[in-house]
Amino acid sequence: MPGFRYSAASVDARRLGLELLEATRGYENLVVPRGIGPTDTAVLAVVARARHLLQRAIAVADASDDFGAALLMRGITESVLTLAWVNKDPELAGIVWMLDEIRTRLNQHKEVARLERNARRRARRRGETVTPLLPGQSHGLLTRASVRALKRTREETRARAQRLPRNRARLKRLKVDQLTRMPPFDARAEVGGVEMIYSLTYRFDSNSVAHPSPLSLEQFLEPRNGDILIRATPRGPRPDPYAVGSALFLAVVELAGDRVDHAALAAEIDRISEELHALPRP
Repeated sequence: MPGFRYSAASVDARRLGLELLEATRGYENLVVPRGIGPTDTAVLAVVARARHLLQRAIAVADASDDFGAALLMRGITESVLTLAWVNKDPELAGIVWMLDEIRTRLNQHKEVARLERNARRRARRRGETVTPLLPGQSHGLLTRASVRALKRTREETRARAQRLPRNRARLKRLKVDQLTRMPPFDARAEVGGVEMIYSLTYRFDSNSVAHPSPLSLEQFLEPRNGDILIRATPRGPRPDPYAVGSALFLAVVELAGDRVDHAALAAEIDRISEELHALPRP
């Protein structure tokens, strides 16, 4: 039984969420051959990550913390938007996905290295002893060997993208303006056909939970005898986390099924999906 009843759907939605977690238990410590390729490997990892997030969201919701559960579900929502986008052109989208990550890692490394060099210069000017770098180390987050390996992978991956047929037209359909940068979440939602999840779930979570917006902050404020109480915990209306979390994870599993073999799960997933969609709207 749930620790707190958020809506008329809470009990059944929580049960179905747990049944979905049980049905996907095969994702726990899953071992796959390297030959399946980076994109499909990433898809499997996305499911494992979303599964973990749902487990934690249910535990937090059981403690009557729908605000905390919503923060966890935000990660599942982003997984839905990303997988829906990847599925439209897995070959090219997977390349953009990889290049975006390499760009992010190298940019963060470069920024940290710049800040560290500046800090070391200031320390020397103050007369402080600055420990020299060891061989292979760098001022940033990565070793020099790691930087070289990432740059090599980046160039090889770019070349692979350029060899793909109709790559310009395909990039345009994916709403990719720059090969090394994934489109924003609203564009991924549009390409993937999940605009309602973006508009209803992602944007609401952004405004009411994830960001320090007035809507998020006002949940910590309460009028009190002419004064204002700053609450330790938020209070305010929010969708049922059991129902939303289960539906989002179901979407992740179904989207992943376009890339990996879920035949063994099909009957159970179909049953859970049918029951979830039959629940009263929270």
